Amino acid sequence: MERLDKHGHEIKKMIKPGNFNKWKREIPINAIKIMEQAAGATLEEFGYELMFPNLKENKFSLIKKALFFGDNTLRKIFSTTTKKAISYRLHWMRSKLRLN
Repeated sequence: MERLDKHGHEIKKMIKPGNFNKWKREIPINAIKIMEQAAGATLEEFGYELMFPNLKENKFSLIKKALFFGDNTLRKIFSTTTKKAISYRLHWMRSKLRLN
């Protein structure tokens, strides 16, 4: 029990009152709408209050799904990690070609 009290005290010191609902101030409204449209019913099921409850019943159009997929694919292709992996692979291939 003493150990629990000690850790509880440490956790309380880490809690910052200004962080409550911080996401509402920092995430763009359009991103919140997209998230609630995609997962609103699940969020409510777990007790989260929705800012746009009317969107949870709307399904994404095929065009919007295609745009999300394309955007996500491009972000992966041009991400720093992907660039590093491609660069590493090319460097490795060049070194193998020089050895042979």
